[in-house]
Amino acid sequence: MAIDKPIMIKYTLYMPSKFNNQKGQVLLFVVVAVTIALSVGVAVSSRSLFMSSRTSRTDTSSRVIAAAEGGIEAALVQDENVLSTYAAKLSNTYCGSAGMTLINGGTDDKKCLLTFPSGSDPIKSQAIVDVTEFSTNGVPGQQPNYWFELNPGDVKEVRLSGGTGTVQLCWDNVNTAIYYISYTSSGKTARGGLIAGGFTNTADTSGFTAGGTSSANGYAYCKTVAMVTGGVVGLRIKPLYEPAKIAVFSPTLPLQGYQIISRGELTQEGQAKTTKTITVYRSYSYLPSSFDYAIYSNGAL
Repeated sequence: MAIDKPIMIKYTLYMPSKFNNQKGQVLLFVVVAVTIALSVGVAVSSRSLFMSSRTSRTDTSSRVIAAAEGGIEAALVQDENVLSTYAAKLSNTYCGSAGMTLINGGTDDKKCLLTFPSGSDPIKSQAIVDVTEFSTNGVPGQQPNYWFELNPGDVKEVRLSGGTGTVQLCWDNVNTAIYYISYTSSGKTARGGLIAGGFTNTADTSGFTAGGTSSANGYAYCKTVAMVTGGVVGLRIKPLYEPAKIAVFSPTLPLQGYQIISRGELTQEGQAKTTKTITVYRSYSYLPSSFDYAIYSNGAL
């Protein structure tokens, strides 16, 4: 008789672990950490690139401005005969007199080229300089005028076209008194003074004309003054007490001096990469302020 063997069944008790469903958290932490590190790295790199670019732009701007200023200085130190020849464009020697090279052809024809030494630097610095004569330097759209800034005691001489006409003097500082002398080619003179309506040092300017309160073309104080009769050719202007921006308005202003325009350029492989233009005005020569006290003195010298 067969005896059945007992059947043994093995059971394995499965206990779920609290870590079984968290295998992806390590990867998530890694991704977050890499993302943060990458963001910080990008931010630092961007800032470094920005600072480098800003430094490069600053250096480029300073360099091109220096080139333009170099062209201005090369022309300013020249004699008036050289500048007159340059302005008239009647000779090919004016550029050489200033250490520059004449440009022939193109948009810069008859202008002067000043090249600066650059060594092995592939970026070259140069200035293109032009000189013309000017009679007015006011803002386009204004009445014809010649303006300038003066400190107390300094003098500015303005050429006039003759006749017995009048000019308008304008200034921008209420605390500035304006002393002026007009003269003819024969030495005849007429002098006067102007103060604004709100000027306070009236005790020291008893001979000055008050009432310069009408504004014109951006100037707070303006006054029309009569010139010396007999063909006025010049007007000497001197501010007192405080500096001021002063303008002479007249529809018939003659030539006053030279306008010098210098365009600084940084070039690479013959192509201009960066440019900057500077304009200055150089008046014709005139005597200093001490001349007024010597020649126009009422007493003996």
